[in-house]
Amino acid sequence: MRSTEVFTPGTLPKYTYYERPDLNLEQALLDAVDTPGIIAAVSGPSKSGKTVLCESVIGLNSMLLVTGGGIDSEPVFWQRIRSRLKLPATASTSSGVGKSGEIGAKASAGAKLIFSAQGELEGKFGKSEQSQSTFEFDPISGVELLERVRKSGKTLVVDDFHYIDREVQKVLVEQFKEAARAGCTIVVVAVPHRGDDAIRANPDLRGRVRSVEVTYWSEEELRNIPRLGFPKLNAVLDATIIDRFACESLSSPQLMQSLCLDFCRAQHIDQTLTDVSTVTLSDEQLSRLLQTVAKTSNGQTALDILEKGPRVRGTERNSYQLLGGGSGDVYTVVLRAIASGDPKLTLTYSEIRERVASVITGEPPSGSSIVSTLTKMDEAAQKMRQGDRVLEWDSEKETLNFPDPYFLYFLRWRC
Repeated sequence: MRSTEVFTPGTLPKYTYYERPDLNLEQALLDAVDTPGIIAAVSGPSKSGKTVLCESVIGLNSMLLVTGGGIDSEPVFWQRIRSRLKLPATASTSSGVGKSGEIGAKASAGAKLIFSAQGELEGKFGKSEQSQSTFEFDPISGVELLERVRKSGKTLVVDDFHYIDREVQKVLVEQFKEAARAGCTIVVVAVPHRGDDAIRANPDLRGRVRSVEVTYWSEEELRNIPRLGFPKLNAVLDATIIDRFACESLSSPQLMQSLCLDFCRAQHIDQTLTDVSTVTLSDEQLSRLLQTVAKTSNGQTALDILEKGPRVRGTERNSYQLLGGGSGDVYTVVLRAIASGDPKLTLTYSEIRERVASVITGEPPSGSSIVSTLTKMDEAAQKMRQGDRVLEWDSEKETLNFPDPYFLYFLRWRC
C-alpha cells in the first residue's frame, strides 16, 4: 500500500477517514438528503471537511458537484449544470475568411458558441482563413435542468455557495425550492457566517432547509488521522510528533493529511514497510517538514498585500527592531506577532498586544496604531480576490479571525 493512498490531502480518504462519532455528522446529513422536499445546508470553517463529508455520505458517483466560485450570473450556473450532465448539443461547420480577435463568451440557454478549428476562444486581432464550428444548446430552463438532475438519480451539491453573487442566489434558491418539492435532492455548502445564505435569499425556505454544522476539529480528533494511517504502513510514530502535528494543523483535517504525507516522504516511506518500524524526527527535521508543507499554502501574494499596507502619505511609518534581528514597520510587527506563540485561529486584542511586545525590542506600537493596522488589514483582505479572505478583524468584539487555516499556517512556517 502506498503512502499516497493512505494520506490524501486533496481527495476522500479511504483509510484515514474519521467520522467524529460524537457529532453524528454522517447521520445528520443522511437524514437531511433522505427527507423529501428538504434542502440540506452544510456549513463549517474552511478546510474542515465539509466536501469530504458530502462525498462520504452521498458517494462520489452519486454527486453532481458544482462550485460557486466565479458564478456571477444565472446562465453561468446553469451552464455548469449542463456541462456536468453532459447534455448533447447540435453542431454545424463552416469555413471562410474573417477577422479573429481576443474574445470571450458565456453560454446561456439557447446561446450559440463559435470555436476555431483549434478549439480556442481567444486570439489576437488579424485576418485569417479558418473553419468554424457552431454549437447550439437547446433552450432548457433551470427547472428542467434540475428535473434532469433528479431523473439522473444524482444529488446536486453546490459547494462554496457563499461565493455566488447574492442576487443570483435569490433566483437559484427559488428554483431549488420547487425542484426539492419535486423530488430533487440538493445540498448547499458554505462557511459558517454564510451558512444561512439560502434562507436569506428566500425567507420562504424556513422549515425547508435542514442545517448540518461542521465544527472545528479538536486536537484529539485530528490525532485519529495518523493513528488510523501509520499502522497501514507498518510505521509507529512517536506520540510527541502526533501531538505537534495536531497542534500545527489548526483544526484542519486536510492540513493533518498533508503533514502525515510529507512525513512519509521525509522518511522515504513510499509504501508499507516490510517490518513494523518506529520512525521519528529531530527538531531540525521537524521544522524543515513544517516549512515544506507551508509551500503548498500559496499565501505569499496575500501576505505581501497585508505587509505593504496602504500607501504612506506624509510622515513615514515608525520602524521597530525585531527580536532576533531585522526591523519593520507596524504592519510587519503585527504579522510577526500573530504568527508567533501557540497557533490560534482566533486572537483577542489583548493577546495580539502581548505578542507584539514579545517580538520586538524597545517600545512597542501604541494600542491605537495596532487597531488601525488590523482595521486596514481587514479592508485589504476584503478587496482580495473572491475566496482569498485570509483574515477578519471584528472591531466590535476586538478579535482577529483566520477563516482559512492554511494562511495562518503559511504565516507561521514560511521560509
